[in-house]
Amino acid sequence: MTTMPAAEGATEMLARYIRAARFSDLPDSVVDYTKRVILDTLGCMVLGSTMDPGQVMRYYASAQGGAPDATVIGGRTRLPAPLAALVNGTSGHADELDAVHRTHGHHAVVAVSAALAAAESVNATGRDFVTAVALSFDVGTRLLTAVGGREALQAAYHTHSSAPFAIGAAAAASRLLELELDQTRYALALAAYNVFSPMAFMDERHHMTKAMTHGQAAFAGVTGAKLASFGFESSDRILEARDGLFEAWATPRSNPAVLFDGLGSRFAVVDTAFKVFSAGYPIHAPLAGALSLLESNTVDLSAIDRVLVGMSTRNAAIVDERDMPSITLQDMMSVGMVFGRLGFGEAHDPASLDAPGVKELRRKIKIVRDPALDRDTDRRDVAWVEIDIDGTTLRSPTELPPGHWERGGLPWADVETKFTSLCEPRLGGHAASGIISIVRDLDRIDSLDSLATLLTPAS
Repeated sequence: MTTMPAAEGATEMLARYIRAARFSDLPDSVVDYTKRVILDTLGCMVLGSTMDPGQVMRYYASAQGGAPDATVIGGRTRLPAPLAALVNGTSGHADELDAVHRTHGHHAVVAVSAALAAAESVNATGRDFVTAVALSFDVGTRLLTAVGGREALQAAYHTHSSAPFAIGAAAAASRLLELELDQTRYALALAAYNVFSPMAFMDERHHMTKAMTHGQAAFAGVTGAKLASFGFESSDRILEARDGLFEAWATPRSNPAVLFDGLGSRFAVVDTAFKVFSAGYPIHAPLAGALSLLESNTVDLSAIDRVLVGMSTRNAAIVDERDMPSITLQDMMSVGMVFGRLGFGEAHDPASLDAPGVKELRRKIKIVRDPALDRDTDRRDVAWVEIDIDGTTLRSPTELPPGHWERGGLPWADVETKFTSLCEPRLGGHAASGIISIVRDLDRIDSLDSLATLLTPAS
């Protein structure tokens, strides 16, 4: 088995950083980005609360009962913070509209669901909430990189990136609960003992376990911090101890020093990419390229001879002819090109796949595994598209998807439009506009009570 250097003292160093985190340490640009991530993620939670994964998890958690510490988004109930984090985290990834991170995972939904539940349970301020979300990114995504990244972790242990993200969730909850140094170290360890994310969910049909995996990571983090606050002890060297996380998740690409590289000066939350299509992220760049070609050229879809999509080998493996339509490029590209968009309705209505022209176009879409795109080591998810029609080839540039971090994410106007489209049909226009106003002003509010009220259906 591959082993990692000892990195003695790593857990204590990380715990000290967590305890010292302050809102005043965050640059204005990081605060702004974090608030956009929060609003986008809350919208995905509202949407997911009406879908099977979110609804079933809410029914389950509500049946357990307990102290009404935190809001269950989309439901008329409050639950203990760990259970609220479980439900909201599951809802947030029930669809494929939640943000993705440079480290190849959906950290936003884990961070926001854990931080919101913990913040409500202690009546924290909006500033504390923003700080905790950014802190969760700093810890969870760096730990994933330190053990070698998502692909290496999956290859070695068949484990999903949400497992390391649980440690980030514990960091957020520990800061909000104002745990002491030893308690913070225990919280990180206890989170690890509460999470396991086998990648087998990639073969499921209805996106339920994949959604739950993210809720489970948030649950693990908040549970770890809550247990530690009650005096429950655990390993105080969970990272570097014998059989600790650095050994348990060791891969040929492991480098423990990465955990502290730029910590406190380079904030991981700004490496978040926002989604504009209701589909797996590798589908976004090619669909955007195809729609751009259709908008700038007069194209009769029925006359198309062939559509070639150039992708990295890794991305092609994720979205090539999967059992689940929302993560299948051929399904989502054909639907998106025919309808001219790919929102939640188009992606999830079974009739979309049977709409006139969709099946015919689907048969013409082929993925090209482009070795040139494999050399891009960061998750930039670039792609190119060629449309062959009447002896002419239309080709899009090799481009990043919209909402990518290198493009600055999504501007406020686009985030608000997306949020409103998800929230207004489910909670109403008053709630949608109110939530937007509160999130924009999170750094100036002293209680999250008004946000919690708006996230709860009136009837």
